[in-house]
Amino acid sequence: MEEPERNPKGMGTEMTVIRSTNHSTAHALTTAMIIWLGSIHLSILLFLLFVIFYRTIIAFLYVDKYAPGYFPVTVHVENLRAFD
Repeated sequence: MEEPERNPKGMGTEMTVIRSTNHSTAHALTTAMIIWLGSIHLSILLFLLFVIFYRTIIAFLYVDKYAPGYFPVTVHVENLRAFD
């Protein structure tokens, strides 16, 4: 019984070289902008759908309760009476 050949036709003995195709910078920039701005627009779309399909009062109560936790703001005031 013959033993099967382990390396037929020299496969696996040469180094594999992977070359990228030339992509334009404008194409890469456009793709990056779509991903970046698309996520912002998706968030706005989801919020608007939430407001449309739920009662408006409940939607705004939910946003007023949970949104400030995602956007913490610290205000330092030197003279509080200056706002009177």
